[in-house]
Amino acid sequence: MITVVDPTLCENSNQVFHPSFPTAVFSRGHFGKVGWFLFMAASLEKRFWNRVQKTDTHWFWIGLTDRKGYGIISVKRDGKWRNGAAHRVSWELHRGPIPDGLYVLHDCPGGEDVHGCVNPDHLFLGTHQDNMKDASLKLQMAAGERNHFHKLTKEKVLEIQKLLAGGMMQKDVAKVIGVCKATVQRINKSKTWKYLIGVNGEHHQKSVRNQPVGEKCSYAKLTDAIVMEIIRLYASGVSDYKISQQFGVSRRGIWGIVKGKTWKHIPRP
Repeated sequence: MITVVDPTLCENSNQVFHPSFPTAVFSRGHFGKVGWFLFMAASLEKRFWNRVQKTDTHWFWIGLTDRKGYGIISVKRDGKWRNGAAHRVSWELHRGPIPDGLYVLHDCPGGEDVHGCVNPDHLFLGTHQDNMKDASLKLQMAAGERNHFHKLTKEKVLEIQKLLAGGMMQKDVAKVIGVCKATVQRINKSKTWKYLIGVNGEHHQKSVRNQPVGEKCSYAKLTDAIVMEIIRLYASGVSDYKISQQFGVSRRGIWGIVKGKTWKHIPRP
């Protein structure tokens, strides 16, 4: 649970402080003994409702906000004063304690979240992953072309997905588009440009399954038959050194084959 307090009256000047002032900047010297007592005794509900303006739909926070528009309210946790999120306080007042590891997320009507809204009916609990997914779906994150670091466009990324889905090698796609292979790999594995809807209106699936493997690869130096012979010889006790000399392959290459790190489609004994 949290304890929330607020300065209300200065003993020396009889000045009433506006509710939107950040309480963390005040000290006992600003209020005198009476003011500091009121500061310490103010209830959570009093502080909260002094800063809420209700409408037919939203409950707007009219107190202090951060740069993203989320309400801020001073809270005391574990004996220390901190700035807390007003919508989290609203949840605790109306719904109860928030389980560890969960976030309080916005789901305002109309699909556009109002960060300054503290209406508990517009809030729900979720994990960090839920928070990221929700922000991505509502285009609240600087993703894709809205990220000022972007070098590709939506059309280029969709073209990359289409070429990969058609079976083109990643290095060839990189040459065609004019990007490095690592960029194509990240798009192929959905590590970047995740929000894009891919080919045929569905999220792009990893196209590595559609790419040629083994001797069908354009850069293959061995055949499936030779690889099977390498595996058979090693299993029969022939050293990797003799096998490498026989087939003109490095010992590291032999180890990759026998350990199943390369040519994975070839069955092992």
